Amino acid sequence: MATKAEHPELQLRAGRVPVTAVVLLLAVLGAGFLGGRLSVQKTPSSAEFVAVPNLLGLTAHDAETALEHAGFRTSIAAQLSGTIPQNHVISQQPAAGTRLRKGTLVQIIFSLGPIRKSAK
Repeated sequence: MATKAEHPELQLRAGRVPVTAVVLLLAVLGAGFLGGRLSVQKTPSSAEFVAVPNLLGLTAHDAETALEHAGFRTSIAAQLSGTIPQNHVISQQPAAGTRLRKGTLVQIIFSLGPIRKSAK
């Protein structure tokens, strides 16, 4: 149990803290009561956040592999492009360098190549 010296912010002039004040403080700090037990949610550490890698220009397979190794989930879409080679990443969301929690979904859009004209 915490002593008064360890947590002077919990002390009132009378020397006692009402139970409702303690419950309110715990709620603000992210604690909750589950099944009659106190549960405190862990604040994510900086190690649980990772920078999104730069995927532009990579093949769709290499980009997906890089995201998997970084701990992200992948959403893939495709579109036509006259400038980006087929099967290479055109864009990503969020941008490279954005720090996200591991397991977050990162979208990549890869090129289907240019519109092909049919032979007549």
